[in-house]
Amino acid sequence: MPSTNVATNLDESTVIAVQLEGSYEFNVARDKIWQALNDPNVLARAAPGVESLDEEGEDRFRATLKLNVGPVSGTFEGTAEIRDRTEGEALTLYMQGEGGPGGVEATGKIHLSDQDGGTKLDYTGDAQITGTLAGVGGRLVNSVAKKMANQFFKQIEKEAQAL
Repeated sequence: MPSTNVATNLDESTVIAVQLEGSYEFNVARDKIWQALNDPNVLARAAPGVESLDEEGEDRFRATLKLNVGPVSGTFEGTAEIRDRTEGEALTLYMQGEGGPGGVEATGKIHLSDQDGGTKLDYTGDAQITGTLAGVGGRLVNSVAKKMANQFFKQIEKEAQAL
């Protein structure tokens, strides 16, 4: 089950630090999950709120994302990068973006292992959230982060089954 820690001492200049960790079990072989996690088209379909994901170079993408956190919503423009890839086993996703409601900078680490004919994915993530998003939506970040992670992994499983 994912866990999230949120520092909440809110004012307009607040930076909220969010830490996520958890695991997800797929009923799909590890090579298919790996393939899905490394396909920009799959990532664009699976990640909640992604409106576009355009390749800028090897493992680097320009992204447009629309997020709703309680009363705060907005569109973010930014970049995403795949780093520290260990073929078939692990990778790190780095993302940063800014928009009217604030800014987000996040790093997520994913590790895959075989489990009972399927795949176990363990993940950790750290994010810094600023601006109105932090000040107004900050109290809701915990539940939104958990919900988005679960939506993403459920969709990755569906996409991997279709590969």
